[in-house]
Amino acid sequence: MSDQPAFEWSSTSLTLPLRIRHRIEEYATSEGIAIAQAIVNGLVALGMDVDESLMNRARARKIKVRSDTEEDPEKRVTVHIRIPSQIYKDAQAFRFARQEPSMTSLYLRGLKELGVDIDPEDFGDHGPWKPRGQRTTENDKP
Repeated sequence: MSDQPAFEWSSTSLTLPLRIRHRIEEYATSEGIAIAQAIVNGLVALGMDVDESLMNRARARKIKVRSDTEEDPEKRVTVHIRIPSQIYKDAQAFRFARQEPSMTSLYLRGLKELGVDIDPEDFGDHGPWKPRGQRTTENDKP
């Protein structure tokens, strides 16, 4: 029996337009990697430090690249991924340090750094992230 602790995974999801999912699938397929690995590579491209021993943990599965003509390309879909828990925790801290509004926004910015065609409006930005208690709502505005 090994003295090393069991490897832990975190599940996360991104809700995005179908056309963006297709672009991410095309990128991952062209690189021969899993979508989760593409997202981790994007975090590294943004400057996040990732433990080398965790870099290639994502298991690639066959991706069926779909064309945008099958369905409405603006339809919102959810993509579920599993990444090492330590990478997810580090990405959360990285997100807060960069004041990204969401994890999805952070992931998309990283994928854009890798060359995935993502438009600025696809980030769904609502301004920089603010800690709870400092957020404003439409009702707070004069």
